[in-house]
Amino acid sequence: MQLDELSTDWFNLGGFDKLQPYYLHYQDAYLERDQIPNFLRGFFNTLASISDPMTLTFQEELDYGGGQPHKTHEEGWFFHQLRHMLVMEMGNDLFLARGTPREWLEEGKKISVNRAPTYFGELGYQIESFASQGRVEATVRPPRRQPPAKLYLRLRHPKQSPLKRVALDGRAWKDFDPAREWINLPAAARELKVIAYYT
Repeated sequence: MQLDELSTDWFNLGGFDKLQPYYLHYQDAYLERDQIPNFLRGFFNTLASISDPMTLTFQEELDYGGGQPHKTHEEGWFFHQLRHMLVMEMGNDLFLARGTPREWLEEGKKISVNRAPTYFGELGYQIESFASQGRVEATVRPPRRQPPAKLYLRLRHPKQSPLKRVALDGRAWKDFDPAREWINLPAAARELKVIAYYT
């Protein structure tokens, strides 16, 4: 592939490696740098190109031979990326829903994570969208074994509406960043009820 081709056909030719996509881990770098559109492009381009729709498994390569089918390495890296999209440790901090697609929070949709193991202990959360009513609600059960230094919940509004205010357990909560679309939550709590308002 020539570099000038990338500039004219960046979406189809960019975002994932063409021979063995799961051997290059730039999706992780995108996620760590908080470049979510780039992460999602690489995640879904790889998924669409390498997965077998009949068996829901992954082949090894994208060349004419296709490499080995049902490759455990590729399947493992898919789950690694999906897990980091939903639950990601960075140092002593923990991020929830850091890289989820905006479409997952369209009106009436839910994101649920249950009994997820982390470096800090098991956690769970559910996010439910009431976007047409100007809010998104979440219930978070932080890890109990060793609370992270900081616990962030990201709510990527489907229309990129700015976050206006937050209620935590029925009270006004000021520790949120509208530009980054995340809420800094008290990590030592047992359960948290969050309502994010966009109007």
